[in-house]
Amino acid sequence: MIYSNTTQIQIRSASKVDFLSKHRRRSMVVPGSMAMWRRVGKIVLMILPVVLLFNIVISSTLSSMDRSMSRMEAKVQQLENRNIDLLAKRARLWTPGNIEKLAGERLELYSATKDQVGKFNRRLATFSYL
Repeated sequence: MIYSNTTQIQIRSASKVDFLSKHRRRSMVVPGSMAMWRRVGKIVLMILPVVLLFNIVISSTLSSMDRSMSRMEAKVQQLENRNIDLLAKRARLWTPGNIEKLAGERLELYSATKDQVGKFNRRLATFSYL
């Protein structure tokens, strides 16, 4: 088996490119005078606290609204559950058997028997019982 010789001469390229040469800072040309940029900086420093304060106020308002909406959603869920319970209770109360039972207990009204209900026949002037 033949191994390659690692002692061979290596030739560098003719132009040496430095790694940091691509990332060197170049001087930036700023349009306008230095006095103008100082004025712009002062304006930014005056507006920045106002914007930050506005941001804090808006974020606290949003968080309080979020908390109140969470409470309202919980209350709506509670009311929906109560509504379901009341509808079920009403459905139980309006069954025919329960109505007859309650009418008998509270109002002393009972279903009519065959002999109690009659229909008057005008031609014959008699009652016919159902």
